[in-house]
Amino acid sequence: TIFRAFPAFFHSLNIVFICQINNISFVYCIMLQVVKTYKYKLRNLSATQTRQLSSWVGACRFVYNLALETKQYAYKAYGVNLSRFDLDKELKTLKDVEWIKDVPSQSLQDVLQRLEKAYQSFFKG
Repeated sequence: TIFRAFPAFFHSLNIVFICQINNISFVYCIMLQVVKTYKYKLRNLSATQTRQLSSWVGACRFVYNLALETKQYAYKAYGVNLSRFDLDKELKTLKDVEWIKDVPSQSLQDVLQRLEKAYQSFFKG
């Protein structure tokens, strides 16, 4: 058995491979998705700013984990799938906590949006 694979062309994130086995050609098309990531480095921050950013990141992590636990509990206990809008309503009561109060609400809402996107991507396959 002779197996040869070589890329035929690369065009707009589609890769087509032509494989030849015993003089029979097979064409495979692979769809790729490019994910861009941007990394920023903050420079010349004061000690106060560094502490505040660290506190905000910690609060966002806490809200993410709490929302994840809440979604899992609601599904296991009641069979209810909470959307990010349901969890968003609960943010108002969470903003009474002293160390979460100073975090911008848009950051916390973005955390819930990312959790919802992670769930959709996981169950979509």
